[in-house]
Amino acid sequence: MKLFFVNITILCIVIALNAFTQDSIFTADKTNKESKGVALRLYYQSGTVIPTNKYVQGYNLSGEPVDYFQAISLQAGRQTYGKKRWHQVYDFPYSGIGFYMVNFFRPEELGAPIGFYAFFNGPFKRWNKFSINYQSALGFLYGWQPYDNVSNPYQIAIGSKNSVKVDFGVSVNYLLSK
Repeated sequence: MKLFFVNITILCIVIALNAFTQDSIFTADKTNKESKGVALRLYYQSGTVIPTNKYVQGYNLSGEPVDYFQAISLQAGRQTYGKKRWHQVYDFPYSGIGFYMVNFFRPEELGAPIGFYAFFNGPFKRWNKFSINYQSALGFLYGWQPYDNVSNPYQIAIGSKNSVKVDFGVSVNYLLSK
């Protein structure tokens, strides 16, 4: 089963890199003035955990609810510039790969999940300096501390060491300068 998740992760990375490098130096026109650089983004996230089961509501080793989390994500991606038809169809999206770490402050019960994902972000609508964007990501998280009726009997929130990361979101961008 572990080999399955490793293979799926590698497949996602290869697909992301394929889209990520479609305008590589091997296929690009030598007179093309487009930027070939990779942008790095670092995100911090914190949020509230929705109390969907007894474990999260406080029926756990500490007797306290799991009510918040913190996460950090590092992304490497490229902005498209319209050289390919799909760049224009999707209104010049940004895509790439990312690394994700999340902390629920319960490592003995929930673990310390980390993961890799591919992402694709683009605008719903773009104006001169303003845009409303969608964000999507798909990948895998490893390192959960799963339910075990002897060593981790209260933890009914997740029953596997691995999980899928699915992320959809909306953002607003405003350019301050070129």
